[in-house]
Amino acid sequence: MEDYLPILLGAGAGLGGLLMYIGLIRIRNGEAEGDKRRGLVTMNIGLILLGASMFGLSRV
Repeated sequence: MEDYLPILLGAGAGLGGLLMYIGLIRIRNGEAEGDKRRGLVTMNIGLILLGASMFGLSRV
Protein backbone atom coordinates (compact mmCIF):
# COMPACT_ATOMS: atom_id res chain seq x y z
CA MET A 1 0.00 0.00 0.00
CA GLU A 2 2.87 2.37 0.71
CA ASP A 3 4.05 2.03 -2.88
CA TYR A 4 0.73 3.31 -4.18
CA LEU A 5 0.25 6.13 -1.68
CA PRO A 6 1.96 8.86 -3.77
CA ILE A 7 -0.04 7.77 -6.82
CA LEU A 8 -3.32 7.94 -4.90
CA LEU A 9 -2.44 11.32 -3.41
CA GLY A 10 -1.50 12.65 -6.84
CA ALA A 11 -4.79 11.41 -8.26
CA GLY A 12 -6.59 13.07 -5.34
CA ALA A 13 -4.83 16.34 -6.07
CA GLY A 14 -5.83 16.11 -9.73
CA LEU A 15 -9.42 15.32 -8.83
CA GLY A 16 -9.48 18.23 -6.37
CA GLY A 17 -8.26 20.60 -9.06
CA LEU A 18 -10.87 19.28 -11.47
CA LEU A 19 -13.65 19.71 -8.91
CA MET A 20 -12.52 23.28 -8.25
CA TYR A 21 -12.63 24.03 -11.98
CA ILE A 22 -16.09 22.48 -12.39
CA GLY A 23 -17.36 24.44 -9.39
CA LEU A 24 -15.99 27.68 -10.77
CA ILE A 25 -17.70 27.05 -14.12
CA ARG A 26 -20.99 26.35 -12.31
CA ILE A 27 -20.70 29.56 -10.31
CA ARG A 28 -19.99 31.66 -13.38
CA ASN A 29 -22.74 30.10 -15.53
CA GLY A 30 -25.38 29.59 -12.83
CA GLU A 31 -28.68 31.25 -13.53
CA ALA A 32 -30.49 30.26 -10.35
CA GLU A 33 -29.30 30.60 -6.78
CA GLY A 34 -29.27 26.80 -6.39
CA ASP A 35 -26.83 26.41 -9.28
CA LYS A 36 -24.42 28.87 -7.74
CA ARG A 37 -24.69 27.21 -4.34
CA ARG A 38 -23.98 23.75 -5.82
CA GLY A 39 -20.99 25.21 -7.64
CA LEU A 40 -19.68 26.70 -4.41
CA VAL A 41 -20.06 23.38 -2.58
CA THR A 42 -18.29 21.55 -5.41
CA MET A 43 -15.47 24.08 -5.41
CA ASN A 44 -15.04 23.84 -1.63
CA ILE A 45 -14.92 20.03 -1.72
CA GLY A 46 -12.26 20.25 -4.44
CA LEU A 47 -10.26 22.73 -2.37
CA ILE A 48 -10.37 20.48 0.69
CA LEU A 49 -9.36 17.42 -1.37
CA LEU A 50 -6.54 19.31 -3.05
CA GLY A 51 -5.24 20.66 0.27
CA ALA A 52 -5.37 17.26 1.97
CA SER A 53 -3.60 15.61 -0.95
CA MET A 54 -0.88 18.26 -1.03
CA PHE A 55 -0.38 17.93 2.71
CA GLY A 56 -0.15 14.15 2.37
CA LEU A 57 2.32 14.45 -0.50
CA SER A 58 4.55 16.70 1.60
CA ARG A 59 4.67 13.98 4.29
CA VAL A 60 5.51 11.08 1.95
